Amino acid sequence: MIPIITEVELAYQISDAPIIGITGTNGKTTTTTIVHHMLNEMTPNQSLLAGNIGFPGSEVAEKATADQYIAMELSSFQLMGIRTFCPKIAVITNIYEAHIDYHKTREEYVKAKWRIQENQTKNEFLVINWDQDELRNMTKRTKAKVIPFSPTQKLGEGAYIKDGNIMFYDELIGKRDDILLPGEHNLENILASIAVAKICDVSNEQIMHVLETFKGVEHRTQFVKELNGRKFYNDSKATNILATQSALSGFNQPVVLLAGGLDRGIEFDELKPFFKNVKTLIVFGETAEKVGRVGKEAGVDVHQVHDVTAAVPLAYELSSPDDIILLSPACASWDQYRTFEVRGRAFMDAIEELPDEVEK
Repeated sequence: MIPIITEVELAYQISDAPIIGITGTNGKTTTTTIVHHMLNEMTPNQSLLAGNIGFPGSEVAEKATADQYIAMELSSFQLMGIRTFCPKIAVITNIYEAHIDYHKTREEYVKAKWRIQENQTKNEFLVINWDQDELRNMTKRTKAKVIPFSPTQKLGEGAYIKDGNIMFYDELIGKRDDILLPGEHNLENILASIAVAKICDVSNEQIMHVLETFKGVEHRTQFVKELNGRKFYNDSKATNILATQSALSGFNQPVVLLAGGLDRGIEFDELKPFFKNVKTLIVFGETAEKVGRVGKEAGVDVHQVHDVTAAVPLAYELSSPDDIILLSPACASWDQYRTFEVRGRAFMDAIEELPDEVEK
């Protein structure tokens, strides 16, 4: 019988370079990118990006050398088809309910994510979110060396925040206030990345240089431009409710929110507590009415349009100086756009057309 494996399994089998495998419900791309930058800050071309971030793992692995690392973003789908895959460092940023339309149950989804560590031994590392009871309890079943991280607890081990300081075990890495990337949710990604960097012997100075200069990943709460006092942010990669909750939590200013997309059969009531700063909600796509209902129940001014391109000029029209105009759909893009990247570019292209709209 010919075994069926996923492409990342093939990449592992042919790779001379150790793999840093990064998974989780949210934060995978940001964490993978920060790790990549930190390793390359230590030595140029030390890290190669691969996996779900957009670079086929087998192509990258074929060219990688033993003195490099492969920073590989991994989805639950990719992990379902592994056999011998064993990353030198595995990272689980967090686990929430997602992709139930495919996995059918949350249990099956979590099981797929947990496979990232199944072949690890005491010689490998598992960097894991210590704020989630579920993940903390799961570490009892791993053979890997567990390195915890937490933005809320003073752990004394792993990566954490203490009195405004970024710590790794009892070592001061730098000041939290020096981090450029906005949003409380990004602290998880940053601390996970620091844990990986310290395992790989990146210096504190090199770590902090990245944190002081890294602005974020494209389509992930990405600052696009400021126009007449309005700041536009592209968070098209927010394909689930939790990601949009995190994005909204990062702003104190009034927000004009653009949301909607593929209908996976869920409701969006969990967004309601995060609408306190949302002054206007513009909805589109298959879930327009569902998301709009939640906005109306939260007392938000709701408007419906066909797509992102139509939402942008309306968002500008309904906004005021100092407002945030945020695309954070809380849904996958496949009802109208081939990928979330295509959706994000449509948003940014529409922004570039705004000067003509404004003059009219």
